[in-house]
Amino acid sequence: MADETVTVSDSGITVTVVEDNITVVTVGTQGPPGAPPVPPRAFTAGAASIAAQKLVALISDVLVVADPTNSAHMGHVVGMTRTSVGIGETVTADLEGAVTWDGAALTPGPYFVGLAGALSTTPPIGAVFIQSAGYALTTTLFVLDIDSTIIVV
Repeated sequence: MADETVTVSDSGITVTVVEDNITVVTVGTQGPPGAPPVPPRAFTAGAASIAAQKLVALISDVLVVADPTNSAHMGHVVGMTRTSVGIGETVTADLEGAVTWDGAALTPGPYFVGLAGALSTTPPIGAVFIQSAGYALTTTLFVLDIDSTIIVV
């Protein structure tokens, strides 16, 4: 049987018959727009300096470097710092979304909350909890997506 295309009037449906197989193609409508990104937020750094591009936890209303070996940080990892700051200074943290990290050498794929607030491609040894932090799309583009699912070790 030769390929045959049939268009049904006024329905927007096109049917193509190819070797006795039928494919139905319809034109869909645009869905609603997604939620807007969560904007970065300013916090106060806690009792230690925080370097740029570190994952951070919100503990007692101040940011500290996230530590998966510290059970007090479980469920409190909130984002990633943009700049380095000293004790008690204001620091801006990205809470989710695309983060461009010039000069980084990320390996595309998933990342976890690592030791000393670092991104880690594997769950860290000695961790009391494992939490996904997001994923790298390129060597310099990271999608921060801190997962609320936490695995207790």
